[in-house]
Amino acid sequence: MTSQAAGPPEPLRIGPVEARAGRPVVMAVINRSVDSFHVSEPTADSAVRAAARAQEAGAAIVDIGGVRAGRGPHVGVEEEIDLVCPVIAAIHAQLPGLVISADTYRAPVARAAVAAGRPDRE
Repeated sequence: MTSQAAGPPEPLRIGPVEARAGRPVVMAVINRSVDSFHVSEPTADSAVRAAARAQEAGAAIVDIGGVRAGRGPHVGVEEEIDLVCPVIAAIHAQLPGLVISADTYRAPVARAAVAAGRPDRE
């Protein structure tokens, strides 16, 4: 019995971004949580500026988070939406072509994030 070598895996496409073997994609993380383990962006404007700097440095995706993973103060759903969605809307408007992800485990936040990033589809 002989084994057949599989070809290279299919590329992963997310909007205009394509990742494939030998061509990785950089994703930047932008934290809005007040107790992040890494520097947090205190305002939506500073978070958008951080996204622009990340894009200039080569990031094709930005991940926006409003709640620290693990321990930390409670952040309610509405507060998380308020931290994340204005940033997503502003990045969508000001940095076209930059793929945006929302770092959340809450369905209402995810739905609000999608709506914030696609205002033309409401």
